[in-house]
Amino acid sequence: MEGLCNMETTMQKHDVRLPSARTLADAAELAAKIHGDTELIVDSETRKIASNVSSVMKKAKAVAGNLQAQAIGRESVVAIQLPAWEEAVIAQLAVTLIGGIIVPLTPGFGASELGFIADQIRPVAAITSGEWNGHDFSGAMAEIAAERNIVHYSIEPSHAPEVQSFSSLTSAKATYTAPSITSDDLAMIVYTSGTTSAPKGVKHTHATLLAELRQNIDDELRAVLSPWPPGHIAGCLGLMRFWAFGQPTILMDRWDPQRAAKLVEEYRIYGTSGTPLHLGGLLDAAEDGGYDLSSLTSYLAGATTIPAAIIDRCAKIGLATFRAYGSSEHPTISAGAPEDPLALRQGS
Repeated sequence: MEGLCNMETTMQKHDVRLPSARTLADAAELAAKIHGDTELIVDSETRKIASNVSSVMKKAKAVAGNLQAQAIGRESVVAIQLPAWEEAVIAQLAVTLIGGIIVPLTPGFGASELGFIADQIRPVAAITSGEWNGHDFSGAMAEIAAERNIVHYSIEPSHAPEVQSFSSLTSAKATYTAPSITSDDLAMIVYTSGTTSAPKGVKHTHATLLAELRQNIDDELRAVLSPWPPGHIAGCLGLMRFWAFGQPTILMDRWDPQRAAKLVEEYRIYGTSGTPLHLGGLLDAAEDGGYDLSSLTSYLAGATTIPAAIIDRCAKIGLATFRAYGSSEHPTISAGAPEDPLALRQGS
């Protein structure tokens, strides 16, 4: 709990936006020094874990060194299709440290979408889980990787002999060497869902991602809950705020409103985000289960307009709900703020 909430001493000495960092790797190194004890909590039925920035950095550097030993480094494209687990955070950071290009993939992408994306970006490596929540991530990627000479790592054992274990990357066999990275280097290609046509890739540099992260970081670095999958732009940025800026973060690998309400109470979570549907479910679960949401004072809602009745309901318990609009190309185009007057937030 102390690691999640007590940031006062740190805040007195450092600008939380880390203005000296020119790349995500710079920010990660600074965050590990300044906020090493800041916690990451993964809420999961199968992979629940409590970690921190220092531990994630150590594991990520082990992965980074082993990737470099296999000639996977600066400008290498690495696809990552993982649930919101510690391994997703480690993989994302490791690819960043080697100067590679992260390609986060949503759980909904199956063989057709994955093949299309692989043909477009030609990844040299892919990191997936096994079977989870009705999806066979390893199986869907295995054939595509084999046909295209993509090195495929899986968190869990795979029936395909050519799939390597992710654990082979986490043991510190090779030494990580920091490459030369610039702010204009490509850092991530994120794909849209492709609801109207084929998925479209959006390029982000270190500079564009840092700008997005800095404008949305909490000045007090209070604990936040991220219910988004890491393949979604919101989920991807949520992981980055943890390892690049030391934002105390609780991840959920699947949405469960009762679990979310319990986590808010247990970790005294300050802020979270989601759709109005998620918000309504959270409020109902808290009322039905008697959970204390008093620490939760900020809720950013996207996807659609928040009904005025829900905003009024939140206001009665001290929860400021506000809208934001963005896209994969520009994650935050416009946004309200918790301190906006109620009249301004209603109907937004």
